[in-house]
Amino acid sequence: MIKVRTHRVIPDGSKIKQISLTKKTDSWWINLSLEDKSIPELKTDKIQPTWENSIGLDAVLDKDIYLATSEGEKLPSVKPLRTNQDQLTKVSQRKNKRKDGSKARRKARKTRRQNSSKNS
Repeated sequence: MIKVRTHRVIPDGSKIKQISLTKKTDSWWINLSLEDKSIPELKTDKIQPTWENSIGLDAVLDKDIYLATSEGEKLPSVKPLRTNQDQLTKVSQRKNKRKDGSKARRKARKTRRQNSSKNS
C-alpha cells in the first residue's frame, strides 16, 4: 500500500488508463491518466485541405523580410530591433535619469523616438 497526497479528487466512475512514476531529487511523483465517461469525446471538424482554404508560408530570411505568404504578404524581420536594442536601452536609461517634466527629459524622449523610428 502506498500513501498518495492528491491535489485533485479522482472522479467517481473514472477508469485509470495509465500511471507514470517519477523520482525527483527528494520525492516521488505519480501522474495518472484517467478515462471519464461523463466528459464528451472531442469531435474535430472534417475540413479537407483545398487550394481555397490553404495558405503557403516561406521563410525568406532576407534583409528586412522574415516571412512571406502565398497571398503576397511579407512580415518584417525583428533583427533591426535586436541589433539596436543596446543603443535603445542606453538612450532610455539616460532619459529615465532626468527629472520628470524637465526640458532635459523632453529632449531625451525626443532623441529616443528618433532612434526607435530609424530602427523600424
